[in-house]
Amino acid sequence: MLPPPSSPVWKQLVNGEKQIKSTNFVINMLLTNSRIRYKLEPAKLDELVKHAHEVFSKHEKTIASELAQLGF
Repeated sequence: MLPPPSSPVWKQLVNGEKQIKSTNFVINMLLTNSRIRYKLEPAKLDELVKHAHEVFSKHEKTIASELAQLGF
């Protein structure tokens, strides 16, 4: 089970402080897009975190390697 969007790891993932390696196209696109959008509009961090959490939740069964890198 994923931690809630309020967990600090989500902000770290979106703002680029935390890096993971992924072969999942959806996750790679999400992180690239989120990090670019964050740099352009830092005030939207909470919105980007919520979206990242939703995508990770949706794909939770297929991204075990990515989740392990995050300590989940």
